[in-house]
Amino acid sequence: MALKSFTAWWLYIFMIARFLMTVQAQPKGFASEETTGLRLTEQAEKVDEAEHAHRLKRQLIQKVLLYNIIYVVDSSSSMKDVDFRHAIEAIRLLTAKARPNTRYAAVIFATHAQVISTFTTPAEIVRKLRAVKRLRGGTNSYAALKACSELLRNSSSGLNPKALNRIVMITDGLFNMNKLDSIKQAFQLKLNDTDIFVIAVGRYLYGAPAISSLASTQESHVFRVKSMKGLVDVIKWNPYTNPWG
Repeated sequence: MALKSFTAWWLYIFMIARFLMTVQAQPKGFASEETTGLRLTEQAEKVDEAEHAHRLKRQLIQKVLLYNIIYVVDSSSSMKDVDFRHAIEAIRLLTAKARPNTRYAAVIFATHAQVISTFTTPAEIVRKLRAVKRLRGGTNSYAALKACSELLRNSSSGLNPKALNRIVMITDGLFNMNKLDSIKQAFQLKLNDTDIFVIAVGRYLYGAPAISSLASTQESHVFRVKSMKGLVDVIKWNPYTNPWG
């Protein structure tokens, strides 16, 4: 009996010693697996909570249909005057189909970008675009997207801070300047919860990869039409009344 008690006692001492050696052998600055797992779990829970809150915010905003829209129109030399006029008419039709509480801004671009209007009313954005004098030169989509980013960051630009942000770019897709910078700028905008729609006009698929890389998704944010006149007809006869959803 005494031998059994003695053996049990030393087994207990041995287990305590092993535990202490394990703790002392732990490298400084490193957390235990249990602590690390706990921290990762806490971080994952925080990310889940943030994503859940973000989804709820978007769902709430979508219910009341509040949007900030930036129209971006290609005004480069590859666009004919008649096509540019059709693009403006397409914008007028899109604007007429949307809710009247939507805020609009407009940018045209060629070698450089020009902000035609900060965020304003539907009637005012159409008036300003109809009066605009088009640009000439290359197709610098990076300059246009950078101008959009500045409009969305500027609290005095007239945007609705409670609304969802949308960019609608109308182009022939022949980007010949700053392609990589354009992709990076578009990616940054998308990271900041801005949806980018690209309406590509033309009979050929040249430039399709670049167009797809700017849009938020290839499935629901890229639209191709053969001509600007065709774009006007599609919008005119489409009964859908919420183009930004």
